[in-house]
Amino acid sequence: MKIGSVTVSFASILANGCRSLSSPVTLVRTLATTHVALTKHHNKHLVAWSSGCSTSNTTAFACEYSKPDVTHTATTTSVNGYHEYHRLLPCPSHNGPPRVEHLVVSEGGPVLEYICKALDLPPLFVADLIHFGAVYYALVCPKPPPSATPEQIQIFEEVTAPSVLRNRASIKGKTIREAQKTFRITHVDQFVEAGTYIRVHVHPKRFPRCYEIDWKSRIIAVTESYVVLDKPAGTSVGGTTDNIEESCATFATRALGLTIPLKTTHQIDNCTEGCVVLARTKEYCSVFHGKIREKKVKKLYLALAAAPVPIGIITHYMRPVNMAPRLISEDFTKGWLSCRLEVLECKEVPWPNAVIEKKYGVDDCGWPSQHIAYECKINLLTGRTHQVGGTTDNIEESCATFATRALGLTIPLKTTHQIDNCTEGCVVLARTKEYCSVFHGKIREKKVKKLYLALAAAPVPIGIITHYMRPVNMAPRLISEDFTKGWLSCRLEVLECKEVPWPNAVIEKKYGVDDCGWPSQHIAYECKINLLTGRTHQIRAQLAACGAPMVGDSMYMPAAIVEMRSPGCNPFGKYKQNYTSETDKEMAVTEWIAQHGKEPNVAIGLQACQISWDDGEHMYEAGSPWWRFEIA
Repeated sequence: MKIGSVTVSFASILANGCRSLSSPVTLVRTLATTHVALTKHHNKHLVAWSSGCSTSNTTAFACEYSKPDVTHTATTTSVNGYHEYHRLLPCPSHNGPPRVEHLVVSEGGPVLEYICKALDLPPLFVADLIHFGAVYYALVCPKPPPSATPEQIQIFEEVTAPSVLRNRASIKGKTIREAQKTFRITHVDQFVEAGTYIRVHVHPKRFPRCYEIDWKSRIIAVTESYVVLDKPAGTSVGGTTDNIEESCATFATRALGLTIPLKTTHQIDNCTEGCVVLARTKEYCSVFHGKIREKKVKKLYLALAAAPVPIGIITHYMRPVNMAPRLISEDFTKGWLSCRLEVLECKEVPWPNAVIEKKYGVDDCGWPSQHIAYECKINLLTGRTHQVGGTTDNIEESCATFATRALGLTIPLKTTHQIDNCTEGCVVLARTKEYCSVFHGKIREKKVKKLYLALAAAPVPIGIITHYMRPVNMAPRLISEDFTKGWLSCRLEVLECKEVPWPNAVIEKKYGVDDCGWPSQHIAYECKINLLTGRTHQIRAQLAACGAPMVGDSMYMPAAIVEMRSPGCNPFGKYKQNYTSETDKEMAVTEWIAQHGKEPNVAIGLQACQISWDDGEHMYEAGSPWWRFEIA
């Protein structure tokens, strides 16, 4: 088989929201009915094969001989049943099924023309994908996974044979590993030579909330070095792998009318609202990163929990698996990450009503009592994942992108830190790379302080709460009250906890808040929390472990409800069983993970309500959290 006459297509439809892909290594699952595979019935020159396993994800690898008499369908509807492709805008209200296509170029030319021909996609649609940052290339095809078939290995070896690579001037002086590094395609007319690997995220993750927000009204502060944004829930701070357009940094830049995009300095989850710092320069990006490293940045959170949360420091240990849901344990486990947060206060508040939940896309989640929630102010003492500046497949629909536009900036705002997508509140976006670094430094030096407001479904005790989190970087995060060697310490301080009305149905609908099935939805508990450690999902996991999950948290509330009814089902909980073997315990862990739900659609009861650094010299507060609007 000659490399010049071959087009290799690694076509993939991935289920269960698996979007973060760095190479085909993660793609091999089961035989798929994809565009290329189905073309087999119409093209006698096509040979398709696949490696299978028992998961629901689907993948096909195919090799298609390129001949002049081979025709491509003129319709924009692919033969495998995909919808008709037109443009990426206007933004759909729901994300479509993930579709990632992998190609090896058979004949050099403009990248847009090649993708249109190879995938039967209209030029304007492909141009949109490139603008969104959803198309990547590498000079040399990455190595197939260990599960690849002999045929797949043969194709890879043919297109990467030393005799072939020696004739490619573009990779001279580079190692194979360097040549396999992927980069984003930035121009529709970018030339790709034969042998180039291309990855196309045909269905990027979308963020329709970006187009519903008055971004100027979300700007908290504008300085020469950075912008502080009150990030809305349901948005990404800096974009994702396949969407850098729909982000907070981009839209904040536009709202301010800036010519240089704001830069992300830190992250909060897509479902989290609140304070985010965006840098205006690369220099300040570095400065802020330094402040984070030095622990000079303090963030407080407001969490709306479904049950009361004890005031004080809460410590858990998180399994080190980078995948949701995050599993945590009260017991110390070797290798697990410490999670510590401080609940500063916890007060009863009304459970968000149906209108509010619908507006903000809050899931019901089946919590048994949905009358009272608990608003907790939390100081995060350790910090774990779930990010602000977009996702791996969408850096367009992010807070950074939309804040940049709202401000009318010409240079995009940059993400300096993260909060969960379902969390709202303060986020700092850097205007320069320099301030991005500065802010990162402040985080490292622990000079940044963040306070959170959490709306809990049950009361949370005042004081420091300590758990230990299993060091598995995967959601849900499992935590335990008991120290376990290797598990991560989780500490937060509940500063106050007060009763508030549970958000009504109108509020819940407005903000897309899941119901989750909590049994009593009359009173919630608003807690002010000082986070003493920062772990991914730390506040969400720790409050759920205390029996006070956050209102709308469709991932952790279902498990909390199950544990209320069957206390011994949590292998890391207070009433955990004694297991006779490791096999029995692993089975119990698997069953416990299965009790957790999906990631929230839009909002949960959590706000990064205040962010400060340099001993309070710079201090910013978010507006009222979404669950208070019905009260007003």
